[in-house]
Amino acid sequence: LAKPAWLMQFCVHRVLPKLPAINRVYFFITRGKGRHLSKAEVRGRISFCGLRVMDEIKHRDSQILIAKRVGDPIKDRLPSYYPVIALTKVGLDGNMLKTHKIRSMYPFSEFIQKELFESEGLAATGKFKNDFRLTEYGPFLRKYWIDELPQIFDWLRGDLKLVGIRATSPHFLSLYPVDFIDMYTKVQPGLIPPLFDQNTQGFEDILATEREYLERYLSSPNRTDLRYLWATIHAIVFRGVRSK
Repeated sequence: LAKPAWLMQFCVHRVLPKLPAINRVYFFITRGKGRHLSKAEVRGRISFCGLRVMDEIKHRDSQILIAKRVGDPIKDRLPSYYPVIALTKVGLDGNMLKTHKIRSMYPFSEFIQKELFESEGLAATGKFKNDFRLTEYGPFLRKYWIDELPQIFDWLRGDLKLVGIRATSPHFLSLYPVDFIDMYTKVQPGLIPPLFDQNTQGFEDILATEREYLERYLSSPNRTDLRYLWATIHAIVFRGVRSK
């Protein structure tokens, strides 16, 4: 009975609170008691309120977080909470745009991205090391790009082009050199990025791959996108490349 019981508990305390409209009924009945809050969501909520965790204390079966105010509450961005989320990214000409994804991280996780980078850094794939913000099913969604499916809508409405560097968050883009950022803002972000998951050894390799794409695109847009589109299809279909 363990698996059915776990599934029921998962649906009641983790799924129902995050479904639009239905969550109002859930909170009306339960008053929020028994709801599961992950470490990432708790820290994200704290950061969303303009605080930063300074210490963590374990006391019997409880964990106490000591936080300090470091700024004002965030009012210009809504937190990721529902199954499909809208994230703020840097687009063409440096304008902000919204890209949509199936949420693979715990709610409010985006508000501790900078904190995670400062403590853990980046892995060879360009993603954050020891990223505790991912849900149990997050790696599966990312491996097969399931979480990216809503971006087809962003492409259809013209916010993204078919091939190109993924739209990047303001914080992550700030890690790149100034000359790269200048090229990045001259090109519309893409739905299908240059693949680098299996070939890079760190951020410098990722930077070199993306810089090469931008330079080629600015010189020959159509030919470059067709070349990278074929390379992506060949890698996924014939070489079995998957996201890491």
